[in-house]
Amino acid sequence: MAGAFSGAIGSLADSLLGGTFQSQYRCVSCGKITERKIHCDGQETTLVQGYRWVNNDVVNFAASVVGAVAMPLLFL
Repeated sequence: MAGAFSGAIGSLADSLLGGTFQSQYRCVSCGKITERKIHCDGQETTLVQGYRWVNNDVVNFAASVVGAVAMPLLFL
């Protein structure tokens, strides 16, 4: 039960952090939104949302920490 609740909180944190702070770029060649700094045959992309240093790895780590911290706080 504790694992399910803390996992759900971590998952929610992942969605919120990813949607709010994660960097997203627009490819200048094809116009697609991507998480990559380089797209379409090595073309650089333009930052359109988020912070450059907040990539998917940062969001996943932060969400894991939130889930891990939530476990003891929920069940003290």
